Amino acid sequence: MLSELPPELLDKIFLLASLDATGNTAASLRLVSRYISIIAEPYIFHNVVVHGPRQIATMRNSIQNASSKARSGCRHLFMSDVTEDIIGKLEARIPSPNSGMDMFYDIFCASGMEASDMMLALLQLVAPTLQTFTLLVYDGSTRVYKRVLTPLYPQLVHFHIHIRSLALLRRMNQKILFPSLRSLHVSFALAAELHNLDMAANFATTIEAEHLVSVHFTGLWNNSSGLHCMVESENAHGHSGPTAQSVQWLIIEAIKSPTMLFGSPLHCMISGGGTEEDGRLIALRKTLNHMTYQICRDEWANGMKLWSHNV
Repeated sequence: MLSELPPELLDKIFLLASLDATGNTAASLRLVSRYISIIAEPYIFHNVVVHGPRQIATMRNSIQNASSKARSGCRHLFMSDVTEDIIGKLEARIPSPNSGMDMFYDIFCASGMEASDMMLALLQLVAPTLQTFTLLVYDGSTRVYKRVLTPLYPQLVHFHIHIRSLALLRRMNQKILFPSLRSLHVSFALAAELHNLDMAANFATTIEAEHLVSVHFTGLWNNSSGLHCMVESENAHGHSGPTAQSVQWLIIEAIKSPTMLFGSPLHCMISGGGTEEDGRLIALRKTLNHMTYQICRDEWANGMKLWSHNV
């Protein structure tokens, strides 16, 4: 019987149960008994997965009305502004990279604007305690990005932002502060525009994270030299960004073959970016296909496994 175990062991069990990549296990444990419910209370919202405005609103209300122990227990959040069925419809319309179709204008707009207010309301509750955050945004408005990046994230260690279009993620007017951030992943769901590496790099320089160690870009066209220019600028001015001195791992996954980059400024920068002296690694990999929703979920689940090993 669980009730016969010491509270310290139960505490460890519930913490591990909350890292199941869905959050359902910890919620179910509350139904075992009143005693178990009390012990499990701090882990009810430890790991939260929500899709679309309705789920986000429901979760926000649940956390708002919960006890102080439960409200302050959210550590890992996976959130999408649209539902899973809408994501499936959008991904079904993604043309092949070699189809010759315009990747940006062919995808119809996914309206997630109605989720914007709910997303912000939820984040205002959980942002202070979040340690990992995977954010999927399929909306066609820059307002969503600006709003969800407004709260402060003092404990956030890993941030993965998976967005509909690079053109919508422009350099912000002010720095986004992530004082504890060590890992940043920027991936692109639907569009693969010609100069999206430049825009992705510009966004990354907007992030102020003095402890940033790993930067990962996925789903880019690789015929851009924007990152190379940024490296030269940052070396001259000491700016933060994806190639700041604290960053030891810079991974760029391109839509097309890396061999297309031979002779380009970006390829030269990548080839010479990692040295034995500073131990840095700058790598270019070929993306077999687009970064799908399922890949995001798998990455999230694997991340939860890693967290469980550190418990």
